[in-house]
Amino acid sequence: PLGMAAVAVPDLRVVICGGGVIGAACAYYLTKAGVRHVTIVERAGLACHSSGKAGGFLARDWGGEFAMQSFDLHAELGRVLQGTDYRPVETLSVSMGGTGGGRVLPSWADRCAPEASRLGSTATTAQVHPRKLTEALVEAAKRSGARVEIGIVEGVQTVELAGTGESRGEPGAAKVTGVRVDGVVLPCDRMIVALGPWSSAAATWFPSSIPSGISGKSTQVL
Repeated sequence: PLGMAAVAVPDLRVVICGGGVIGAACAYYLTKAGVRHVTIVERAGLACHSSGKAGGFLARDWGGEFAMQSFDLHAELGRVLQGTDYRPVETLSVSMGGTGGGRVLPSWADRCAPEASRLGSTATTAQVHPRKLTEALVEAAKRSGARVEIGIVEGVQTVELAGTGESRGEPGAAKVTGVRVDGVVLPCDRMIVALGPWSSAAATWFPSSIPSGISGKSTQVL
């Protein structure tokens, strides 16, 4: 938590490894929280993989409380950020082998005479352009001082925490003090691994004691 940081929030230096939507969102909300020194490191370009190629479909009531909060948050971002192409949509389930369902279909689809049912309304389903959302998050973060650096993360710089309060009594505990990008160390007080399916590659950056269990699925390391 930012409130537990040994460094004052505005002076925190944060390096985010990965320029997809997770890294972009981290940069956006960190700068909103007052962190002035945020660097996103991306090896190719913002949203150049799955974050820029997903369908961007959003549903409020298909996945429990987390889905509801996520849906509402996307709606808020659609209002405050420019150029995300966020739009509420009506969602239908259509079977081309059905016997008819034209009452819930737009007129241009009636000629197909499929069977259809309503899955969501403009209050519960929406769509956003993932690449444009990622870019908009980064642009907003940059206006508050964040920056983007194109390069390859090669490893991290660490210091032992033995005998300090931050070690929490863990033997061999260490702290990241910098991220090595193309041979140059970017000093940091915190780092975030947001590499999506490539996150497992980050396990080789750290001493064996930290962190463990990077799966590359949903784990983000702070």
